[in-house]
Amino acid sequence: MVKTTEENFDYISQRALGNFEIYAPMRDAGTIAQEFIENGAKDLGVARNTLIRDLISAKVSSCLEFQPETDLPYGSSRGSVRLRKAFGEFYSKHMNTAEKVTEDHVIVAAGTGAALFHLTMVVADPGDVVLVPAPYYGNFDVHLRTSTGVDFVMTQPFSASDFKIDFEKMEAAVKEAESNGKHVAAVLLANPNNPLGRCHPEEDLKKLLQFANSHSLHVIVDEIYALSTFGHFKNSAPPLPNPFVSILSIQNLKELIDPKLVHVVYGMSKDFGINGFRVSFAIDQYNSQLRNALVRESFVSHFSSISDRLIANILSDTTFLDKLIEGYQRAVDILESYDIPYYAAEAGHFIWIDARKFLIGAMLPPREPTTEDEVILWCYLLEGGVYVVPGHAFHAEKAGFFRATFALDWDTINPAWNLLCQLLTSFDIKAMEQAKKEEGEVLKKARGRDAILYE
Repeated sequence: MVKTTEENFDYISQRALGNFEIYAPMRDAGTIAQEFIENGAKDLGVARNTLIRDLISAKVSSCLEFQPETDLPYGSSRGSVRLRKAFGEFYSKHMNTAEKVTEDHVIVAAGTGAALFHLTMVVADPGDVVLVPAPYYGNFDVHLRTSTGVDFVMTQPFSASDFKIDFEKMEAAVKEAESNGKHVAAVLLANPNNPLGRCHPEEDLKKLLQFANSHSLHVIVDEIYALSTFGHFKNSAPPLPNPFVSILSIQNLKELIDPKLVHVVYGMSKDFGINGFRVSFAIDQYNSQLRNALVRESFVSHFSSISDRLIANILSDTTFLDKLIEGYQRAVDILESYDIPYYAAEAGHFIWIDARKFLIGAMLPPREPTTEDEVILWCYLLEGGVYVVPGHAFHAEKAGFFRATFALDWDTINPAWNLLCQLLTSFDIKAMEQAKKEEGEVLKKARGRDAILYE
């Protein structure tokens, strides 16, 4: 339940008031954790890539220059032709797109959240719903639902152990929404998946297109981790079978769906390690009407001229990507040394940790963990000095999972991951009882932070 500490809402609109009612547990978890991080807790919650910091810092320094004649005036709200052309060439090459992405297909936005918000505004009306397979990136709750009047219909079509999509569950979710008088406007998918760090098989992507076409649904694919893949470098067994496939690389896409329904979002925060630069791209190759609508939306998230030119200069270099496997393997080695279960990943900056055995072992009599149990363990980890994101922030089907970031330098990974593992393995009945007592105090520390808290 989300509520506010402020009682008087006479000075804001009903639309703004509605934003306080949006259930967004990942946002709330980050709000609660911030005070602990400020006080020294090790942050394994935020997905960020510091492995390439030296490389990207040198690259940015070499690309950064000030040109008054182009940087001081207003630029194009959708991004300069130079940037959009550079990005189109970059994406066409690295994603092996079936048709070349040109500058006309691209709209630049201030981060993937902004791009997703704008896409939602142009494909859905207030009262519509978007189908979102879970577990999914928790901030989708914020990016697509804030001020749009759009809600989610959620389904659990795959598990962490079996990543194939169950389309019967997808069909059932659409039918249930329609039976409740809801219009399903779109389906949203992250590929690679966040939080699982897995890539969707090409076969399932094709089935998704056919499924969406049968219901006239827009398909929005967030490919922000497209180049943060490392499964092909791994020597571990069993090998993960699904290399990353961009939805735009499917050769017979036009035979599977009306191509005007297909849209992709890509951001540079993760693959390039520049979260704070706030740059993303909405790609639509076939729907000029939708692109024109996005251009009108882009006036409210105008990308700065100097950033526009800087990003265009950066886009030529991706030689740093093989560093990810080093961070992943180090984190996995630590997990295995403590005998902590996890799901193998092949993409992204994080590992999906299965902490259920520690929760079950701390309960008398043993039983399946609940979300409340997961929150108690999460609070115990925070008090112990480490922040990871709890599974319910991603709307996971079962309680007891946590997402932890590994794309960090060794001086960060070593103490942080060892502390995490020590806390998990020391969680017993006594610790559970103490954590229950402390849980309320942990959550109270969130009071006053953005006026949002758990209850």
